[in-house]
Amino acid sequence: MNKYCVVLEIKSEHLEEYKKVHRNVWKDLLKSIKESGVKEEVMFFYKSLANVYFEAEDLNKSYEIQRRRVELEKGWDDLVGPWISKGEYKPGTYELDFLEKVFDLNEQLEEKK
Repeated sequence: MNKYCVVLEIKSEHLEEYKKVHRNVWKDLLKSIKESGVKEEVMFFYKSLANVYFEAEDLNKSYEIQRRRVELEKGWDDLVGPWISKGEYKPGTYELDFLEKVFDLNEQLEEKK
């Protein structure tokens, strides 16, 4: 299982609204994400920065599957896309620049056995 993380800066005037919709994501979208192979997706905030952590075998492959559900994904992109001010998020493409992982407790413990 691979781990991924991205950081997106949310426009301050939409910050609370962005958080609100993510606290109650559409059920069909949740199912679509899970069915695409994403095992875990968690969002944390620091000020206006959304830090999104994913676990998936291949996140790009998962997004390819999600892209096939065009109307559902487009609706979500149309809703939240304009609220993102910085980050490598391109609505409708799922092209993201991932943070570099430099430490993983479990991986290092396994290596040191």
